[in-house]
Amino acid sequence: MTLGGRFGAAPAGASPDQGTGALWGFVSTLRPSRELVLDGSMGIRGPVVGQWRMTLEPDGDTTVVTVEHRVFGEVDEGTRAGFTGGWTRTLEALDAFAAGSGAAAGRS
Repeated sequence: MTLGGRFGAAPAGASPDQGTGALWGFVSTLRPSRELVLDGSMGIRGPVVGQWRMTLEPDGDTTVVTVEHRVFGEVDEGTRAGFTGGWTRTLEALDAFAAGSGAAAGRS
């Protein structure tokens, strides 16, 4: 991942940078181990512009992860609910990974 790079979903072995898959946004801020900001639609249909930001703040022996997802434009309730549930599952998976051997072994 690089500043200005594309971020999204792509088939195995491919990337949005290759023009394959769904483009969610572009990396507008990248501070390794601290902050990631993406600007883009995040796959929301219609005339929308969005931004999501994930920050990591050390807090003793733990890390506080904060996610902000902002969208300007019309977003239907189904899409809103999908993102709310999706972010919850994503953060739960991140927490499980960090609590397991993956983080302790230094895997990313």
